[in-house]
Amino acid sequence: MGSVYRGTMFLKATGFDHAYARNRVGVYLLMKVIDDLCADPTVDVLDFGPGDAEYKRLFSNDGVRERNLVVFAPTFRARRINAIRTGILGSARLVHRIVNATKLTARVKARWRGRLREAR
Repeated sequence: MGSVYRGTMFLKATGFDHAYARNRVGVYLLMKVIDDLCADPTVDVLDFGPGDAEYKRLFSNDGVRERNLVVFAPTFRARRINAIRTGILGSARLVHRIVNATKLTARVKARWRGRLREAR
């Protein structure tokens, strides 16, 4: 799924079905989408959207790193909310670094996808 705006195709959602992972059906489908976009004179750019994934590295030659900016009011309540948020995000970053340092990221993602499949 996606939409085109001012010459850019924005991918909104891609799919993955583990049953067909070995056949790389998603890669084939993405190649067909790119082929169709190359033939469309109104589209100049394909934007894969946020996040880091292997297919994005394989099918792109440029990238932009983005960050969110959150502004809090100068009140005690807002500062307290920001402190709690910072603690939660800091803990999440620490876990992410540990997982990356031990090269467990791919295994964790695979296990997560497996649990999501089982939940259906």
